Amino acid sequence: MYMPTDPKVQTDIVLKLLEDTVNGALKKCTRVEVISDQGRDYVNWNLDNKITISFQDDYKTLKIFIQ
Repeated sequence: MYMPTDPKVQTDIVLKLLEDTVNGALKKCTRVEVISDQGRDYVNWNLDNKITISFQDDYKTLKIFIQ
């Protein structure tokens, strides 16, 4: 596989592959929990949940979408 030499382009490719792989695995996922040092801050557990992720803002933001 051809891999560009520009580190930014390499990072973008790797993160896009990760995003695609995780979104594929998330097809089975129905529960989302956000854990902080205080414990569980957010829990959503519904068998009908469809979960996807997206990296935004030059990969500084991870967004989790629950449909």
